[in-house]
Amino acid sequence: MDEPESVSPPAESPSLPLSTRPRPCGAGRARVAVLGRDAGIEKGRPLAPQLAAALAPACPKHIALLKQVHGTALHDAANALAAGEKLLEGDGLVTREAGAAVCVRTADCVPLILTSTKAPFLAAIHSGWRGTLAAILPRAIALAGAAGHSPSDLHLWIGPCIRGDVYEVSEDLAAEFTARFGADSGVVRGRLLNLARANRLWAERGGLPANQVEDCGLCTYKDHRSWPSFRRDGATGESIYTVAWIERQAFASGLDRTRRIGG
Repeated sequence: MDEPESVSPPAESPSLPLSTRPRPCGAGRARVAVLGRDAGIEKGRPLAPQLAAALAPACPKHIALLKQVHGTALHDAANALAAGEKLLEGDGLVTREAGAAVCVRTADCVPLILTSTKAPFLAAIHSGWRGTLAAILPRAIALAGAAGHSPSDLHLWIGPCIRGDVYEVSEDLAAEFTARFGADSGVVRGRLLNLARANRLWAERGGLPANQVEDCGLCTYKDHRSWPSFRRDGATGESIYTVAWIERQAFASGLDRTRRIGG
């Protein structure tokens, strides 16, 4: 059975963003912060400046965003930033630079962070049931491969999402996932669908070592205090924001005040 990362108690206020342990990235590291419903993000105001302010001074002020469409398109962060307010459509962002952050929004879907130890490479991916079934993660692994990163170089982090003990889907959708992953894969049990497990299997089928796939283990549906959940709450407009960036030395200590997911 997969062992989730441990979750430390809050260091200060519960409104602080959650952060993971640093992700290996080239010769340095990448950082990931996850902002939930207590982060103070206001609807109707520009999102990127709010995220940058919430994560200052650690996070670069330029944060790439997408118009997410439950597909498999991946974009370079520089192109997403150049598009400005006219957001590109897609569900994954890639950067190799330390000057910009990438962000995906979820509310039960799976946020994935893919990094490489060979050279700076960072991808943030939004993988709901459609993106998981359509293999968005394998596309990102293939993109990394085309840039010279072998699967043994890659590390995957699986963020807060709806979990397989509560995510009930239709019989037809359960059958599609069973056909894709196998009846004994642990992805489907009856009509319960485990998207985190499915993405772990995509990573392992793509050649990532099992010990280089980490799952935070947090459930958006069951933790109503921390996370919005589309399945639980309906279309409230709230989101979870998973923001990741490649660190510069000047930013190395900027997340000291956050709660940690993992060590």
